[in-house]
Amino acid sequence: MMKKSMLLFFCLVLLAGCKSGKQNHEVIKSDLRAPAYPLITIDPYTSGWSFTDKLYDESVKHWTGKNFPLIGAVKVDNQVYRFMGTEDIPMIAVAPTSEQGGWTGKFTTTKPSGDWFSKDFNDSNWQEGSASFGSIPEEPTAKTTWNTEFIWVRRTINLEEDLVGKKVFLEYSHDDDAIIYINGIEVVNTGNACKKNALLPLSDEVLATLKKGENIISGFCHDRGGIALFDFGIVRETEHKELLVNTAVQNQ
Repeated sequence: MMKKSMLLFFCLVLLAGCKSGKQNHEVIKSDLRAPAYPLITIDPYTSGWSFTDKLYDESVKHWTGKNFPLIGAVKVDNQVYRFMGTEDIPMIAVAPTSEQGGWTGKFTTTKPSGDWFSKDFNDSNWQEGSASFGSIPEEPTAKTTWNTEFIWVRRTINLEEDLVGKKVFLEYSHDDDAIIYINGIEVVNTGNACKKNALLPLSDEVLATLKKGENIISGFCHDRGGIALFDFGIVRETEHKELLVNTAVQNQ
């Protein structure tokens, strides 16, 4: 009796969801996309995400934006296609970050007057410290304590050659908001964000100013609370050639 009652109930549910005649269902296309898609989710500190619609357009990343060099490839008819991640070309440190070799710079936690980011600004009354600047001991890369809300940093770099025509990047880490200038030109303004070892290709305008001899990188960072961090440098690509140039076609 129980089985018959359940079967009758199931049939009634099916009938209730059906109507006679043809039904016209309007399909509404949405262009909304998630900002990132999870690929690896072990725990909040061990995870890998795709920040692009196509898995092969960018490197797999941690949720902080740090690259995780994970590449997926498939071989079809003796031809190899990359379907996930990017092939990272080795970089040479032109002006190393604190993790690549260390550097010292001038800094202040009091708002400076004038064009503090310009090449000819007088920073003689600023303090000197070793990068990176941040929370000690919470931030393992920090060498100079920064425990105020704001910090301004100026770094002098001496180049052995002009960098015009080369693929050059600003590499930076920040927690939280950061603005960075090269020879007085604003290169990045992050807004409220936190990233480690972010890479940003330099424009032709900036590259034209990076001449042999003395150059200036200037930066500002705003700590909104919690751990603070600020570090930056310049790297360029080697002559290494990519091996996984061909990409698969992602239809979804």
